[in-house]
Amino acid sequence: MSLLRRKELSITLSPQQITLTLRRNGWRGVNTQQLALPCVPTGPAPWTAPLAVLENLFKQEQWSSGNVTVILSNHFVRYMLIPWSEMLLRSSEQQAYLQHLFSDTYGDTAARYQLRLSPSAPGMERIASAIENTLLEQLRATIADAGLRLESIQPWLMFNFNKHRHQASREGGWFVTVESGVIGIIGMANGAWQLVRTLRCGPHWQQELHTALERLYLSGGADNIPKILRWCSTDTHQADPAFNSEWRVIRLETKRNGAEKLVATPLATAG
Repeated sequence: MSLLRRKELSITLSPQQITLTLRRNGWRGVNTQQLALPCVPTGPAPWTAPLAVLENLFKQEQWSSGNVTVILSNHFVRYMLIPWSEMLLRSSEQQAYLQHLFSDTYGDTAARYQLRLSPSAPGMERIASAIENTLLEQLRATIADAGLRLESIQPWLMFNFNKHRHQASREGGWFVTVESGVIGIIGMANGAWQLVRTLRCGPHWQQELHTALERLYLSGGADNIPKILRWCSTDTHQADPAFNSEWRVIRLETKRNGAEKLVATPLATAG
């Protein structure tokens, strides 16, 4: 296919909804289509419903071709901050070490995860992501059966961080993504990651986030992280968290309308 006619399909997958953004590069410029569909929970796993909706959508001609990037909700991803070690230069050593750390935290279920480690400068800590093998296998099979080309699978937290990483890395502080039922959190200081985690939340997520961050400061786990909060949400109507005057709160855009290219260089790729 000519590059001038290339089609790029971005899919955001969560337990409650899938969003598809199709970007066509043609002779007359860029044309973008977007579709968001709710998912009704069915089956034994939270990804069963969104994958079923996706499979049906691929039967429609407008969604049945193109290069595909998938962004996975933080509902489907576990994260861990990994200390730098010169002993972990080989891929096999890294995987064995990651498996050990995730097994210590999550027990036997860690054997079901596919693990990926982000790149970093020597001496810097890295972020590892873990996603269920079954989800990845079924997702890849659904895309392959539709005749589409999978370019990457990226966790929602890392996908959004990559779009704003230069500003966040320079000043440090907190980078937060908000979805229905889950918050993704990265803490940074002096250009390095200090903390990564997800937090289950309800409708009053602003207060829950504020409480969680203040507890980290009280416990001494965030003393060197500036009180700067950069956040983005899947819901464009969400109100800013009402933090006190010690905090600087900055809302970031999450563009899904094709105004910018949706394929970012992932820090923690899972595909």
